[in-house]
Amino acid sequence: MSGKLVLTAVFTCLMFQTAHASDWDDCFSPGPHDWETMNQERKQDGLRACDKIVPKYSGAELAKIYATRGYWKVRLDRTDDAIEDYNLAIKTDPKNLEFFIFKGFAYSKKKDYDRAIENYNTTLDANPNRAFALVRRGESYLAKGDVERARKDYTLAANTKSTDRNEMWARDYAKELLKQLPSQ
Repeated sequence: MSGKLVLTAVFTCLMFQTAHASDWDDCFSPGPHDWETMNQERKQDGLRACDKIVPKYSGAELAKIYATRGYWKVRLDRTDDAIEDYNLAIKTDPKNLEFFIFKGFAYSKKKDYDRAIENYNTTLDANPNRAFALVRRGESYLAKGDVERARKDYTLAANTKSTDRNEMWARDYAKELLKQLPSQ
């Protein structure tokens, strides 16, 4: 095999890996968590990147891609499409209870708080101390006008002990939400 042919083959493989890595990074790098400041183009780029890598994966990795694609769709106000992706994620990896939290959030964006609460409960049935699910469920209770149930969930979330980054964020957020509730 000539040196030129070997270099061409190596270059082609490297370019594929680079393009693939870039799509992976674009799919899984949401940028700012404040979706109000995230521009539409960035949201579309994230969604397109996820669409590109879906056919390349299976199992738990594919489920995470479906869930992340759902994340982008929620941010693009395509909540019904997001719920379909969360259902795909759950079907692909039913043991990952995070997907129920994400699906619950999509329902809450649609103001379907009962279905949101059902999804948060699925996670909380398996792990009653999951601060992120408690906070989101509390927000749904509050949106329904049930201040006391929201207070209970925020209090439980504020008292969790996890060192997971997302759980610590939820714990701190629960403390802030408690301050905003009317006095008992």
